[in-house]
Amino acid sequence: MSTKYRGFIVALALFGVWAFGDAAFAQPTKKAPEIKKPTKVEKVGSVPKTFIMAASGPIGGTFLPYVGGLAVYATEAIEGLTVSIEATGGSTENVHLIGRKESHIGIAHGSTIFNASKGLDEYKGTVYKDLRGLFRTYGNVAHIVTLKKTGIKTVADLKGKRISMGTAGSGSAISGEKFLRHLKLWDQVKAIHLPAMEASEALKDGRIDAYNWHTGIPSAAIVDTAATHSKEMVLLDLHTMAEQSGFYKALPYYSFREIPAKTYMGQEQPVPTWDTGCFIIAHKDLDPQIAYLILKAYFSEPGMKYAVAVHASAKETTIQDALMGFTIPLHPGAVRFWEEKGLKVPPELRP
Repeated sequence: MSTKYRGFIVALALFGVWAFGDAAFAQPTKKAPEIKKPTKVEKVGSVPKTFIMAASGPIGGTFLPYVGGLAVYATEAIEGLTVSIEATGGSTENVHLIGRKESHIGIAHGSTIFNASKGLDEYKGTVYKDLRGLFRTYGNVAHIVTLKKTGIKTVADLKGKRISMGTAGSGSAISGEKFLRHLKLWDQVKAIHLPAMEASEALKDGRIDAYNWHTGIPSAAIVDTAATHSKEMVLLDLHTMAEQSGFYKALPYYSFREIPAKTYMGQEQPVPTWDTGCFIIAHKDLDPQIAYLILKAYFSEPGMKYAVAVHASAKETTIQDALMGFTIPLHPGAVRFWEEKGLKVPPELRP
């Protein structure tokens, strides 16, 4: 365990009863911004005094408020449970944290989860067999944002340009790199790695020519860019080259998606792009009762209303699509909940 986590272990011991009985857990030094508590809460049950940690994402992205909403509501709805939000680098880091038992639950891209469970690509040499699914959240939509003054009108125009790919190791950075590598453009761009809000500022200041960001819509960072540059901001069509190049066939966890017109200030037309599903996952050793109650809380009527109020991407989270796209087994607590909701859990998703 890295030294930045060690000092917090003593504080964690004060919580007494933990969701995992035999592990130490980490909290990063960077705190997530506070999320307002819900005004209406439906209590769903109680557990012994328990502290768990939820891995989210960088400030300015969708992961942080989405997981934040889940954490805050679960804390209010389940007596005895405290869910702490941790700001992270995103998808890849979250899977490492959960796989190493340094976080209990978290959010990650479908492609990241797939690779981690099989030791592929960014996880080559490391296989996380203890990841378990809770539910599908929303489609993580690929954006490449630029300004008219850069002269970038298509993905091909990125040649020779400075582009921020997202936080190093994040799902945004990895998926964006896969896309550019597939198009044989990766070695022709000047890639740097900035968090979303820093990338927005860098684009406005002329320090980069474009930024890549994969997020639920709307994205706070892109809203920030549009707030001052709505007449200059350009969202690139990523779908056309993806379809023509066979990107979807080569990497089937990506699929067509459209950014609706007027999602961002000054964006008058829909923008064709692609996305990958994002999922809430947990370590297999998370107490099944806690996993069950978190789902029961979040998918209650007031829980879902609160989730949407925290971030609009939660509108895509539905019971009907909750198991769509999983490539890892479900957590036992999730199996219990989803079967109670009438969903059929296929054999390959049973733990």
